[in-house]
Amino acid sequence: MAEVPKDDATKAKLDALIGNLELATGEILFRDKTLLSLLTKMRQDLLALRAVLGIERPH
Repeated sequence: MAEVPKDDATKAKLDALIGNLELATGEILFRDKTLLSLLTKMRQDLLALRAVLGIERPH
């Protein structure tokens, strides 16, 4: 199981990384709807990763 980051700097880096992945999947989805199921699964997995690591999604 993943170790939950304790320090704010690590959480900020992980938040930025996951945010970039979320943005990239959204941009691909916007251009190519044929990958809808794969990209939807990726978005769900990124949300699950945030939950496991205790990193809240910015609003």
